[in-house]
Amino acid sequence: MARRHILIPEGLENLFVRLEELVLASSGEDAFEEILKLLIAKLWDEKSGKERQFGRAATDEATSQNINDLLAQAGHKWAGIVAPGEGTKLTPSHLATCVDVLSRYEILEGGLEALDAAFEFLISHSAKGSSTLPKSKTPTVSADPTTP
Repeated sequence: MARRHILIPEGLENLFVRLEELVLASSGEDAFEEILKLLIAKLWDEKSGKERQFGRAATDEATSQNINDLLAQAGHKWAGIVAPGEGTKLTPSHLATCVDVLSRYEILEGGLEALDAAFEFLISHSAKGSSTLPKSKTPTVSADPTTP
């Protein structure tokens, strides 16, 4: 895969600023929560060993269904990361736009440094009170998300 498509820590800030802007644009949803859900779905898709589902489908509704399916699968395998039945709160068209941006990258090819940088970005924005990111929300990982 071309290096420009591998998610590397140096390029994370631009990617996550863009995702934050997209989530906040007219949605009113919690950017931290929605970006975290996108990351979980993307990680599960990369680690599951199945045919890739994370990407834009034929319709926005199909894209939304794919992402929510990935979240459900991840929540089943990685208990405590996603509440049962919890999906994204973004509208299908909004979600499809965000998925389109993130689907261009392979998170795990950047190693655990990429994940660390992603959480560092999200949490530091939260701590600084940037946009609508919550000040007290910290992801709790009870399982190693790098193992399927």
